[in-house]
Amino acid sequence: GKITLQFKLTSEGQVTELRRIDLLPINSLATDLCRQAISSRSPFGKWSQEMIHDLGDSDIVTISFIYH
Repeated sequence: GKITLQFKLTSEGQVTELRRIDLLPINSLATDLCRQAISSRSPFGKWSQEMIHDLGDSDIVTISFIYH
């Protein structure tokens, strides 16, 4: 299976608006594990001024998890 999640990563390293965006049948255990894999790493490091200049105050990140 494949689960695709999307979230906003702020320049402070916070994950917000974490949601599943694929249209496949929902597997709640697998989805929960993927969400946990992302949220457990938060907060990420703060962005440098150069990153803020290039990306702004946040960026949208999309990650696909493939499992068997």
